[in-house]
Amino acid sequence: MRSMGDNASDKQHTRDFWRFIRLDEYKKPPEPPRETVRKGISGLWTRLRGYQPSNKSAIEQENLHIVPQSLLDQAAARPEWHVLAHGVSGALKEWLAADEPDCWLQVVVGAPYSGVQEALTHWGASKQWQVIEAPRPDQVLQGGEGWLAGLGEKKDSPLVIPCLEGCYLRHYDGLSLVNRVLDLLTATRRRCVIGCDSWAWAFLVKALRFDSALPHPFTLEPFDHNRLERWFSQLAGSRKAGFVFRQADNGKAVLPAIPLHEDHTGARESERGQSNTESEFNQASDFLKHLAAHSLGIPGVAWIIWRHSLRSSPIEAVDDKSKEEVTFDQGTTIWVKPWSQVDLPSLPSASDHCHLFLLHSLLLHRGLPTDILVQLSPFSPAEVIRSLHHLRSAGLLEQTEELWRVTALGYPAVRQELKSEGYLVDHF
Repeated sequence: MRSMGDNASDKQHTRDFWRFIRLDEYKKPPEPPRETVRKGISGLWTRLRGYQPSNKSAIEQENLHIVPQSLLDQAAARPEWHVLAHGVSGALKEWLAADEPDCWLQVVVGAPYSGVQEALTHWGASKQWQVIEAPRPDQVLQGGEGWLAGLGEKKDSPLVIPCLEGCYLRHYDGLSLVNRVLDLLTATRRRCVIGCDSWAWAFLVKALRFDSALPHPFTLEPFDHNRLERWFSQLAGSRKAGFVFRQADNGKAVLPAIPLHEDHTGARESERGQSNTESEFNQASDFLKHLAAHSLGIPGVAWIIWRHSLRSSPIEAVDDKSKEEVTFDQGTTIWVKPWSQVDLPSLPSASDHCHLFLLHSLLLHRGLPTDILVQLSPFSPAEVIRSLHHLRSAGLLEQTEELWRVTALGYPAVRQELKSEGYLVDHF
């Protein structure tokens, strides 16, 4: 039986792993120098000639197969974002303990696919605070009177607004509601935690100077390669037999080739000597360094690319050098495509202003339905629909329950393109 002391230790480990920092302290994991050079050369070829050099190793790896869904869900299990709630409590500990805080409001900014908004919803519900869902886009355009009235309910209860980005639209009639929300919250002595998508926060700061009326935001600390290694090992640790993750072109270990016995926090050490394991791991593969840099330190983006990179293969399809490495594997061997051969979405070479405008609008609003996109766009409905389907075919957009959103796989490429074209981007 676990003691109360063990439970307290678990929570502390979770806060340390899912740690929140000030937004201005966020530093993206650096790119390995060779990757910067490679991207520059390949990007130049792509833009000038639409050409990618062939790779013999990539052709040889055609015998690798996509990991079956059931096995993939064990080797790279879906994240449980509610564990971030412990990190939220840790960041807000002093504020929560104060009887008369300097400011009754706190802001937590989350990048796309960081899990922050989901965590805030869970955090508020677990504390029995009033959790307010975002209004529908049509309510925003109509002023949101009915939705705004809900903020006045349960006045004695603290409040959580997980998705402030749902309270505005970049439209003539779409900014009054979010201004009224801020005026209402700043005029009360009601404790409130506001969650906001990083792109919406950048827009609200630029257009409405929200940073002058609200305290400096917290955000999830970026995931570097070491933290990704621990997290991915934990996500694969539910299967007793364990997994061994090896790079497909040379057989080198991408994660420590031992089963980890961790709790749900992903923060406990292996029962074997971790310092030796980490030393061997750091000398083996730089895949996770590339992944951490490309994903901008955002865990959900890194996780989806990680799943996308995993392959399985009959032993006959592996070269002799890799066969030697596999001989001593205990459990299931999963192959990881070399970083240079991970096929990720990129913007079509014929990307035009409509493409870029739609991608930017979707990021500013964390996804929108077609009819609202048409209202926000200066382009014709036919142009909007044509561009949406073109971008979906390129793997950059997905549509779920009528809501269009930039994919996690395509997000880094979209952000980089928008930044290079001079669009307002988020802090990450």
